[in-house]
Amino acid sequence: MLILLALEDDDRRFGDLKKHVDGISDKVLTQRLGVLTSDGLVERTAYPEIPPRVVYRLTDLGRSALTPVHAMFTWTVEHMDSVVAWQEQH
Repeated sequence: MLILLALEDDDRRFGDLKKHVDGISDKVLTQRLGVLTSDGLVERTAYPEIPPRVVYRLTDLGRSALTPVHAMFTWTVEHMDSVVAWQEQH
């Protein structure tokens, strides 16, 4: 969800994405990008340059997911206290 939001306004390189998705490890970011790419939500473009440059961008399908992703993100922020309270009780 946060990766899609980070790509909403701009194409990004791996390091830039990592800065926008607070606390994510290289391993997890790599795995998530792989899934999003194979699912057709994110496009990965490798440029034949020295040093190598790889850029990630949302596909049209990925862009179409932004409205529900924004809604889910908003819901999560608004209900986080309730979710944490529930977890602590159970």
